[in-house]
Amino acid sequence: MASSSTMKNGLSRSQKAKSPMTREENVTDSQINMNKNKVTPRLWTIHRDGEVLLRLSKHGPGHETPLTIPEFFRESVSRFGMYPALATKNSEHWEVLNFNQYYEACRKAARALIKLGLQRFHGVGILGFNSVEWLIASLGAILAGGLCVGIYATNSADACQYVITNAKVNVLLVENDLQLQKILSIPQSRMETLKAIIQYKLPVKESNNNLYSWNDFMELGNSIPDSQLDQIIESQRANQCAVIIYTSGTLGNPKGVMLSHDNGEKADLGLPGGGRLVARGRHHGICDLNVQSWAALVAQRFSWRPGIESHVGLPAWSLLLPLPVSLPLSRSL
Repeated sequence: MASSSTMKNGLSRSQKAKSPMTREENVTDSQINMNKNKVTPRLWTIHRDGEVLLRLSKHGPGHETPLTIPEFFRESVSRFGMYPALATKNSEHWEVLNFNQYYEACRKAARALIKLGLQRFHGVGILGFNSVEWLIASLGAILAGGLCVGIYATNSADACQYVITNAKVNVLLVENDLQLQKILSIPQSRMETLKAIIQYKLPVKESNNNLYSWNDFMELGNSIPDSQLDQIIESQRANQCAVIIYTSGTLGNPKGVMLSHDNGEKADLGLPGGGRLVARGRHHGICDLNVQSWAALVAQRFSWRPGIESHVGLPAWSLLLPLPVSLPLSRSL
């Protein structure tokens, strides 16, 4: 069963479409004056805290009122709560998180990030290869009002430093000691926004007041109330930035691309040969949702595109951001 916060905050698209009218009925004079001074959104922005103009089509999935990633996540949890969301193989055993568990883990990570001082529209850097921790941290960053900033595991220390500075990263997650040593080689004076580092794979060999293991990190936010996190989630808008994806910096400094909430929500990878991730019929359900089968599906779909192999060549958050990724697919259940 979905959590109380899930049921409380989950809104249907029809309800979401009506909410702006409801808000306008109760605005104060000061709010009206603030709205007069507000800059009208444009089709693009170079500011992390900016808003872009939403463009809706007259027909198809593009005509529906866009959701933020947290709203889409909550909707997925309310529909698929007990179904598998993530699966990872440790030794000989598969460990599976259903949607309820996945969502609660992401909220726990979000509260920990708030405790560490994550500021609105500042980055949470993730330096390492795909993992369950990668995904939980990425969505936790977005829930907490920050920006998910993936960093190539092959980046040099200089390239990492540039991304940390450019995205104003407050919290950095590194996969292992190899990546940690790369970051520790950078003078602290060149990473002024960085407040804490989390190493999400053991063993943690260094000892530092601002360095945490994954387990310690996940317990940091126990004192942060759910209401504080919910307030941040409700303040987010679909036309605001949620993710920054950087190039590797092979030629010059890495280049960042900002992706809005509705950009992530509308991601539709498509299915080859009419295949489905759902079993249609008397008993509806999601089938075969482990990481390997999903990666194989994506690899087949994008086999014609050079440089994209399996799920490693695509942003981790876009592949397992709460499945099913395809909005029409989730609506068909």
